[in-house]
Amino acid sequence: MQVRLGTAVSQVTPQEVHLADGTSIPTQTVVWTAGVRGEIPGGSGNLPQAHNGQVEVSPTLQTLMYPGVYVIGDLSHFMEAGQPLPMVAPVAMQQGVVAAQNILRQIIGQAPQPFHYRDPGTMVTIGRNAAVAYIKGRSFTGFFAWLVWLGVHLFRLIGFRNRLVVMFNWAWDYLFYERSVRLIIPLGRKENECI
Repeated sequence: MQVRLGTAVSQVTPQEVHLADGTSIPTQTVVWTAGVRGEIPGGSGNLPQAHNGQVEVSPTLQTLMYPGVYVIGDLSHFMEAGQPLPMVAPVAMQQGVVAAQNILRQIIGQAPQPFHYRDPGTMVTIGRNAAVAYIKGRSFTGFFAWLVWLGVHLFRLIGFRNRLVVMFNWAWDYLFYERSVRLIIPLGRKENECI
């Protein structure tokens, strides 16, 4: 297997991945995991966009040209403190709540309120008993951060039954060392053969 860093992809076809340097990688399956980009239904029309294709919005999350249209999440180019907000789920969830409240405010004749992002922190699990968490200005690493990651994700689930099922599945995988990665391999290909 070969890892290429700092290599831009210029085109993806069903048979090859073409790189900006002119080389190509033959493949049968492409899994794109770098970058997120939302799709504007019906195309962009004449909505003002940022350089990355996101729709520019006002502080109230409304489009600049159509105040009755709200854009949130990965499609929304929202600047706060001179920086665009990260393309992560907490941003989209908070924007969704504010957009819904603003729509209701408009229905009853009130002015929409501006959106302000409340950063809940950043967490990532690295592996078994290992994680990194940055919450409210404090950094945690290792086993404790992993427990924090588990707790936050369980707390965010809706419903006691969902929490119980997920907790049971995680405990089972943890105690019995279940494989967390499942590969789908075409017939005739060996499991350890790389593309």
